[in-house]
Amino acid sequence: MMVATRSYAQMAPTAVDTSAQSKVLDVLPAWQTTLPGMDERSPLIPQRDVGSTLNEIGSLFTDNPQYYPRAPFWVPLLKITVSNAALWAIDRYVFNYDFSHISLNSWSNNLQRGWTWRDTDRFANDFFFHPYTGGGYYMDARSLGYNYWESIPFAIFGAAEWKYFGETDQPSYPDLINTSINGPFVGEVDYRLTSNILN
Repeated sequence: MMVATRSYAQMAPTAVDTSAQSKVLDVLPAWQTTLPGMDERSPLIPQRDVGSTLNEIGSLFTDNPQYYPRAPFWVPLLKITVSNAALWAIDRYVFNYDFSHISLNSWSNNLQRGWTWRDTDRFANDFFFHPYTGGGYYMDARSLGYNYWESIPFAIFGAAEWKYFGETDQPSYPDLINTSINGPFVGEVDYRLTSNILN
């Protein structure tokens, strides 16, 4: 028994439903400009400018500056210092924590004693509040036109400033790591979520 077969080249062309195709394109990620099996030069598929919007996959380093114009470096440093001062005021005058009773003597002691690996913070404080705070430091720079790598030093600055001048405890390496290294991971997620909302 013979079975008749026809190649795709022998088949007559069929009409393309451009409205259905348009609906599919609307749900595709911005970076994907072609459908599987279709020629990327097809006039039915509009080409999109990957650099025109934020938060597309692969555009971590190519954010459009019109959304977040780059500010002078002292602006995020000032924002970080103000946020640290506000956090210290809450700790001192609302919760009255022992570590918040800072003075010129405590600043001098922290600068002289240096850093230690000994850390008495609880787990949640180290692995939630420190990264959360570091994410805020990171966002202060990221939202002002600095890219991922450029924003990390600002997180380190915020963490060091707080450990030296925001509390009486001796500065510790675990706090610095959790704030300035883990913080940017949290901050980048926040950056992309808030950018999508603003965009």
